[in-house]
Amino acid sequence: MKLIASAVLSLLAVLPIAAQAPVPVASEPRHHLKFENQFVRVFDVQVPTGDTTLFHIHSNDYLFVSIGDATLKGEVMGQQPADLIVKDGECR
Repeated sequence: MKLIASAVLSLLAVLPIAAQAPVPVASEPRHHLKFENQFVRVFDVQVPTGDTTLFHIHSNDYLFVSIGDATLKGEVMGQQPADLIVKDGECR
């Protein structure tokens, strides 16, 4: 039995850990499309304190307006996450 447990643990150690595949921003569950026309798409995004979004991709240029102060973690694929500190009404 110990031999089987050791073999299973050894196998698990060599299996790659699958990273989450990025999703399009429109498919991210916390991004709710509120308006769209030929020029613009407007999303309402609410992420409760301590919660996260799925790793997602913005295919087009975008800007956001912070409603309330927030400290976020931003991550670019292949880079380490970085703090993003935004103030109420700030546009980036």
